[in-house]
Amino acid sequence: MKQNTEPIQLSDIASQIADEMNIQQAIDAIDPQEPSDCSGKSQILRHIYFISGSSDAHREIKHIHEILERKNRSCFCDINQLPMDDSFNELTCICLLDSLYQAQQIKDLNKRLQTTPQFKKLRMVLILLYPHISPSDDLPEKTICLPGFDRISRELAIFKLVQEEDSIESC
Repeated sequence: MKQNTEPIQLSDIASQIADEMNIQQAIDAIDPQEPSDCSGKSQILRHIYFISGSSDAHREIKHIHEILERKNRSCFCDINQLPMDDSFNELTCICLLDSLYQAQQIKDLNKRLQTTPQFKKLRMVLILLYPHISPSDDLPEKTICLPGFDRISRELAIFKLVQEEDSIESC
């Protein structure tokens, strides 16, 4: 096997960082940080996020948790901490798919969440952490698959989910 002997140029690294910063600024420009205030609409939290992944995906789980917190969303990483009261009735379950996270885990998680009566709407989302991984064919119906290969693609995937949630719950 032939190894690449070309040294990585500092200018290439600086250019890549600058590109990521520009993309991040573009995301921030189109994504208002403050939630819109709907007059007459109750401030009851209705939507929560649950993040699930393998033990190898702890950095990605933390990253998605930070993105959701930045967007003023309630999110949990432990299924036993999900609130079981009536203040929440919609749940988005984000599964970070890597080589250790199995399709059976996703089906088991979906089955467990389906039996929770207060969640009237359940949305299953797979974020693919590596380009060579493809989701199983026997996933729950209407499962959304989004790329999350790097920080920017995860940022865009979560932005899309939150934007869809906002459009559904718009005033």
